[in-house]
Amino acid sequence: MVEWDLTPGLEIPSHGSNTLLPILTAHARGASFHGEQAIIEGTVASLVRVVGRIAAVRPGSHLEYDLEDCSGSLIASLWTLGDDAHSVCKINTYATAIGSLVLRNNTTIELSALTVRPIECADEITTHTLDALLHHLRRTRRVRLPAPISSAPSSQTDNPVTRAGALPSLYGKVLETCRRLDSERGVEGDIIISALNGTLTAAQVWEALEYLSREGLVFNTHSDTAFRVT
Repeated sequence: MVEWDLTPGLEIPSHGSNTLLPILTAHARGASFHGEQAIIEGTVASLVRVVGRIAAVRPGSHLEYDLEDCSGSLIASLWTLGDDAHSVCKINTYATAIGSLVLRNNTTIELSALTVRPIECADEITTHTLDALLHHLRRTRRVRLPAPISSAPSSQTDNPVTRAGALPSLYGKVLETCRRLDSERGVEGDIIISALNGTLTAAQVWEALEYLSREGLVFNTHSDTAFRVT
């Protein structure tokens, strides 16, 4: 495995230490490493999300899942206590695995998983695949995402200064509300809207949730309208 060549003065773009990077298994297998840090297509990948079919499960001191997607397969290792995790994900079902990429014995790239959970809605598979491909394009072709459409009057949204100053505050308020209401099954978007007590419109809240999800700051749980903070 080729180590990442750190040219003096070179800055490696980072996806953010607390941000989930959606990837396909092929992106993981193509990663290089600088020490213990995974580098995917020139970008630091501290925390990644993989979605795939469970082709095999190997129990032991930890669980090993063989995850398969449209681009190949990847081993995800999950350390567990007792037998709780043995019934969580079954062979030939789809699951989401979140964790860090590691290089085993300097030869095999695996996912050291923080969580492996079954997928309850097939839309999550499609959404993840599209997210992973979009981030791939951003890394390799420097594709910029279109700016979210604000529900403020056009005279304000057309002003870059106004957008730059107002939107982070809007997104931050929704993110903080998600964090405050966080639960294992996630919090529904309608509950977030109610908790904001009319300070933001429903359209603004859904816009913010879409942006936060796209940036990996929140993710869907049991449905595409329920969210958890990463």
